[in-house]
Amino acid sequence: MQKRQLASVLSSGHVQHGQKHRSSGNFNMKIAIDALYLEWEVSESPTPHVVTFEVWVDISLGIDKPLFDGQRLKIGDKTRTTDENIDARSLYIANPQGTDSNFLVTVYGYFD
Repeated sequence: MQKRQLASVLSSGHVQHGQKHRSSGNFNMKIAIDALYLEWEVSESPTPHVVTFEVWVDISLGIDKPLFDGQRLKIGDKTRTTDENIDARSLYIANPQGTDSNFLVTVYGYFD
């Protein structure tokens, strides 16, 4: 099985000012279409093993919504690829916990 980096995004350790959930800029995983599953990594934080976060879809002119049924992700978590998370062009990190510092989220895909 081959592991490939699909995306990385820098997140704040707290929700951005004026936002309800967002703590990062947008990223997408369009190239994950053939991935069997995704792995989420956290780095560049003093405490990467206690950082948790959600992934949300930025819906233009609509109401944003969480992916993975709002599941909180942490370093090393694996999630299934679905049409929803692959087709979403604008994903972002939301509702971080466990740190006040910035942290980097990197998403890897596993392919046959």
